[in-house]
Amino acid sequence: MIIPKYLESAYFDEKVEMHYALLQSADKIGPVLHTHDFFEVFLLIEGQIEHVVNGNHITLIDGSMTLIRPNDAHFYRPIPGYNCQVINLAIARRAINDLFDYLGDGFHTHRILDLEMPPTINLAPAIKEQVKTKLEQLHSIPVNSGASQKTALRMLLFELITQYFPLVTQENRNELPEWLQRTCEEMQKPQNLALGVPRMLELSAVSAEHLARTVRKLLDQTPTNYVNQLRLTFAANLLTHGDRAILDIASEVGFESLSYFYTLFKAHYGQTPRQFRRNHLPQLLHG
Repeated sequence: MIIPKYLESAYFDEKVEMHYALLQSADKIGPVLHTHDFFEVFLLIEGQIEHVVNGNHITLIDGSMTLIRPNDAHFYRPIPGYNCQVINLAIARRAINDLFDYLGDGFHTHRILDLEMPPTINLAPAIKEQVKTKLEQLHSIPVNSGASQKTALRMLLFELITQYFPLVTQENRNELPEWLQRTCEEMQKPQNLALGVPRMLELSAVSAEHLARTVRKLLDQTPTNYVNQLRLTFAANLLTHGDRAILDIASEVGFESLSYFYTLFKAHYGQTPRQFRRNHLPQLLHG
């Protein structure tokens, strides 16, 4: 079977490095198996759709965001009873590669590029709206302002790549058994994350001992540490997208004690939540 390959030269001007599309019908969203030589950010802003990618079937829900990489073979299949709306941003390979070069070896680029499956994360509703707005703002820049579009794109890419997709790029993700991979994906949903390790155990459908042993072996941490890392990452995203009270953010991600949240956050990020909100680089870039 010959799989068609879409080329960036056919989709967007190299001076702009991107092509934005709002797709409002499930049967028009990539219905044919294909690959391409560019990256795509795919944000589902309404409904559900099935993503068939690299031989696997993934159900994307409202708020799912995926980074499709060059040579990922994929297509989208409508789910009966659901329509959907999608923002699709095609991105020149050069723009992503320049970002990876800027971030350096410490960023572990291979955790994004070398996984079998493209990174996918389910955004909380408020975060989804923030990302949606920023993607729409790219489209609002006049088409004859290539330099402005290019700068805005790279600023947004910095935020997306460093703040969202690392959540799902564990170095050994390919080694996870299906039940644990499914559990990790479910724990990225805010309603599950807020309930912590008991919810993780419930979703895993294995014993507490088996969960702890497997997580320690494959993720090199305890279930509690894994959940806290997810919570801290979501909290960091919330801190840099709005002015909600820190107490409310801590509570939303599942921390009952504000002092414990502060202790873990400072240990993880090297600064307090308040300092992080004030000093966070993407916020300064967009401010």
